[in-house]
Amino acid sequence: MRLWVFRIATAIMVPVLAIATIEAGLRVFGYGYRSEFTVPCIVQGRNASCDNDHFTWQFFPPGAFRLPPAFAIPAEKRPGTFRIFIVGESAAQGDPEPSYGFARYLEVMLRERVPATNFEVINTGITAINSHVLLPVTRDLAHRQSDLFVLYIGNNEVVGPFGPQTTLTAHGSSLALIRAGIYFKSLRLGQLLEAGLRSSKPREWRGMEMFLEQQVAADAPAMTGVYQNFRSNLHDIIEVARSSGARVLVSTVGVNLKDCAPFASLHRTDLAREDRATWEARVHEGAMLEADGHLAEALKRYLAAAAIDDHYAELQFRIGRSYWMLGEFDAARSSSREPAIWTRCASVPIAASTRLSGPWQSRQARESSCWMGRRSWQAAARRGSPARICSTSTCI
Repeated sequence: MRLWVFRIATAIMVPVLAIATIEAGLRVFGYGYRSEFTVPCIVQGRNASCDNDHFTWQFFPPGAFRLPPAFAIPAEKRPGTFRIFIVGESAAQGDPEPSYGFARYLEVMLRERVPATNFEVINTGITAINSHVLLPVTRDLAHRQSDLFVLYIGNNEVVGPFGPQTTLTAHGSSLALIRAGIYFKSLRLGQLLEAGLRSSKPREWRGMEMFLEQQVAADAPAMTGVYQNFRSNLHDIIEVARSSGARVLVSTVGVNLKDCAPFASLHRTDLAREDRATWEARVHEGAMLEADGHLAEALKRYLAAAAIDDHYAELQFRIGRSYWMLGEFDAARSSSREPAIWTRCASVPIAASTRLSGPWQSRQARESSCWMGRRSWQAAARRGSPARICSTSTCI
């Protein structure tokens, strides 16, 4: 019995010691890069934590790395300071110009409203990432004396790293394997192996155009894993933030459903060729009538096409727009939500999906966080349509 225990222990310990030795050697000789979200720095003679330019190397191909706005978090938090971290993707960052993003607006408004408090609003948003990346981001920030985390996330679960439509990393469905892969890439040994397997040709960042060739239907089987992973990641992000002693504000993402057409659309997978030809004819007729100002007749053609295939996001957008122009605002709101449900190539799919009502409205999200949902946006919008409530991010 003791012999078997010794053999099992040896079989486990020898590889672990070998990996640890190689990892230590690589670090001693300076190979690889630091994988933490923040790194120590000195700003104006004071210790601080600055953004790490190498952090996203774990999640993006060479030449397409995305970065947060430059920031420095003072190591010494002075009395009377209220520190806020904005955590999210491009919508949180304020892409393409973070200076006009909501983080900057929030900082100015808070300072005017409560001048006695020194508010530090630190924008950590990064374009094209998702909850798989935001979990290690939050783990790092949890050690930076935060008072409040603002989580403005959910845009890129399909197109971001490890999503079914991503072109940035390998596709992933098992959350355990995804997290193990992220941890392995944080090691210098993992970086060495990845460098040997990676193509030497750098890739150019082309924005959402990069994802057009890998569209995923809303009812595709791969989406089940996306929803489950987002639920788990959101839960863990909130728990990590709360464990630091900070409060958490969780917000669904504002979407301009009225003014901005879907980024891409897909037909029903079982649509017959003859039915598709009829569908295209009805849509073409509707478009011609709409262009001539005959909205009621155009709407009839669009509804006839929807009776054949209602999955096509752009058609639902046209139906909603027609209802709006005809003054039927309740019907317009209902139709305008459909493009967000069926579009899986735009940068907003997951946050807008009704299937995510569970994670956003879970007991944990409601009790540990302030939760703002679609109703808050709708209540602030003209005639209840979430229009013109875009951040400086791409209008979606």
